[in-house]
Amino acid sequence: MRIRYTLLSVIFILFTSNAFAWWNDILVYNGKPIAQHSMEAKSNGTLYLAVPDSSAGMYSIQLLKSTNDGNTWLPVSNTTGPMATAITKTKMVHTGSDSIYCLYSTIAGVYLLNVETGVIGSFTYSAVEDFDAAGSPAGNVIYLFVNEPINFTIKRYTTLDGGLTWGGSTATVTTSGQTPRVYMSGTRLILNYYGQ
Repeated sequence: MRIRYTLLSVIFILFTSNAFAWWNDILVYNGKPIAQHSMEAKSNGTLYLAVPDSSAGMYSIQLLKSTNDGNTWLPVSNTTGPMATAITKTKMVHTGSDSIYCLYSTIAGVYLLNVETGVIGSFTYSAVEDFDAAGSPAGNVIYLFVNEPINFTIKRYTTLDGGLTWGGSTATVTTSGQTPRVYMSGTRLILNYYGQ
């Protein structure tokens, strides 16, 4: 009986200690973003955060970087803006070449910002109601899934150069869907969407 009681006491102490507690909250951005924010990490652990911002009637994306697991955040010099139209969504992706891109949409279209170089590409092939994207672990490939307005068509586009040019595997996924959400694990690309 003593052995069992001792083991239960040790287990109870392990589960009641603070070893498994969440860390303290850290204020990263003092304000409510005007649209969805997003975050991605490089292979060395550096975190990048994109926050859609609105100040003085202008719009921009504030890019922040952390090299210590999110304990401190510093602005990245490659912020966007000022823009005349509001950002409606952001999505950060990490490619196999260890590049981080911030895709963001406005009423004018979808744009791709390389957060380290500041180079901006754009998607202008069709109007965009909603989008989602994933970076491939092979090279610098980015897959963009676009939900066109009104007709519920979801199309897939590919870029190899951060959105400067588009081509390769372009196809219609469905003509009766909306709200695409994509996830890439290894070479497997998983797309979810609402059917009509």
